[in-house]
Amino acid sequence: MTEKKYRMLKHTSDAYLEAFGTTLPEVFSHASKGMMAIITDIRKVREETTIPVTSLTGYDINSLLYNWLEYILLSFEVDKLLLPYSNIEILESKGRLAINGTAIGERFDPLRHVIKRQIKGVTYHGMEISSFRQGYRIRVLFDL
Repeated sequence: MTEKKYRMLKHTSDAYLEAFGTTLPEVFSHASKGMMAIITDIRKVREETTIPVTSLTGYDINSLLYNWLEYILLSFEVDKLLLPYSNIEILESKGRLAINGTAIGERFDPLRHVIKRQIKGVTYHGMEISSFRQGYRIRVLFDL
């Protein structure tokens, strides 16, 4: 797969992200990293806080992606945690998919972190998860 982990696609009013990875957990991680890069300069986010993610579930792969991105976004909105890094696995049990692992980052510091854009929410509109011989690609639209 390509070395690029994510990129922004053109959209008239919202943020449209495309992420790449060789495995599903990797492409999910790159999608959440790209989402956080919409919000702030992630190069300034330190890996100081590790948050356990246990049994975050979805009834299919799209709902799992949606729930994962919402979890990362709400961690920022509610707890002021910037979590652009992750180490996750995707499991299947009893017909449901689940993410277990960790989300990594730090608490928002207004002296070091500048908010570039505010994301209102993750959307299903335009969401695509595609598999290729080299790996996976995600496209997801964020409401700004």
